[in-house]
Amino acid sequence: MANKVGILIEYDFEDAELVYPYYRMQEAGFTPVLIGPKAGVQYKGKHGYPMTSNTSSSDVNARDLLALIIPGGWAPDRMRRDQKLVMLVKEMDAEGKSFLSVQHIATSRLLSSLWMLYCGAIFT
Repeated sequence: MANKVGILIEYDFEDAELVYPYYRMQEAGFTPVLIGPKAGVQYKGKHGYPMTSNTSSSDVNARDLLALIIPGGWAPDRMRRDQKLVMLVKEMDAEGKSFLSVQHIATSRLLSSLWMLYCGAIFT
């Protein structure tokens, strides 16, 4: 299994909630993969920090990821509108992969739109 950890990215992410996990994953020996609606797009956080997506939600496969990180900010509200990204989250859940939601708002906006909060998923 690869050591890739997906990090979802969209405009208006909470800067520290994406940037800090990104670099911590690198320090821990994992390969962070920034997954956005489109590959190679520079997305800016709420406070203006730019990060560029490595791949698009339609080009990534859940089997290739160990876990998925969902940063907060306004980004999760945008993320839930991307059907390919929604399918990726569903596939990760179906495979029993781990999720890290840095902010409770991210969980409620994105995951509740998938009914995952109501179908036995455990969040701590």
